[in-house]
Amino acid sequence: MRRHSFFAIVLFLSISLLTTAALAATTATSPATPPAAPPSPDDPALVRELAERLLTPMFGPGSPQIVATLYPGKLPPDLQVTLPSSARVVGSVTRTGTGAKFGGPGADVVLDMSGSTTDVLASLHASLVAAGWTAAPVPYGTPRGFQATVSPVSAPFCKAESWMNVSVSGGEEGVRDVRLSVNGGGGPCGVSPAPMQKQFPPGMDKLPALYAPKGVALTAYGAPGGPNRWGSEAVANTTLSARDLEGHFAAQLRSAGWSRTAGGADGPLAWSTWKVDATWTGFLSVLESASGTRELSVRVMSEAPVR
Repeated sequence: MRRHSFFAIVLFLSISLLTTAALAATTATSPATPPAAPPSPDDPALVRELAERLLTPMFGPGSPQIVATLYPGKLPPDLQVTLPSSARVVGSVTRTGTGAKFGGPGADVVLDMSGSTTDVLASLHASLVAAGWTAAPVPYGTPRGFQATVSPVSAPFCKAESWMNVSVSGGEEGVRDVRLSVNGGGGPCGVSPAPMQKQFPPGMDKLPALYAPKGVALTAYGAPGGPNRWGSEAVANTTLSARDLEGHFAAQLRSAGWSRTAGGADGPLAWSTWKVDATWTGFLSVLESASGTRELSVRVMSEAPVR
């Protein structure tokens, strides 16, 4: 009995060795699987996949998932708005999913538009209002004081529970880089205008937006304020005289309803005083600095108690 078991074990081991050897020989003689061809960097599908992956934020396990989708040369399907004729749609991206921007769907649009920053904002304002959007409440919706040309100028809009931020910055000569950022919730649209205004010194709503002459780079430096006063300060990089710059901004103050009461220009300084309304007065000054720039300041003041 033991002898039969011994022969059975030997036979099993022999068959196993022969099977292993046969498989090894078959593998050695079989042609190797050719490696996959490297992807072409010019493949549009690969470029789109890469862009969408880069635009999709990464979160940990169990976190909200967001999917980014590109629309080259198109607006997002859900953004129903007729753009001005001067607008060229470079493209857009949408972010959908349970973790999209600010609790709701999000989208970003890139446009090119011709004209000054003021003209571009005005034409977009008209298009968005026609599509059911409204300017966000003050102080978000209305620019105040000197408007920078070096950094983007923005204006938020509201529609139901969504809000959009329109940002315009300088690009090539005569062409502006415009961004529309649509968010599903949050932002300035869910806040009552009255509490927001109380966060700022009185007089803020008396100061109009002031735009630099064409081709002049202007950097806004702040909005100093205090009891019964509000202001705006900036630096302009230009060879225009203080007299010419004061005249340029004075014309915009007149258009805003201010009445000039006095003024003058003496060498590097030009100034003017204004009546804003029954209780508020204004002051505008332009100073030519030794570095070749122009220091700009505009203020509104009230002698009457303001609450």
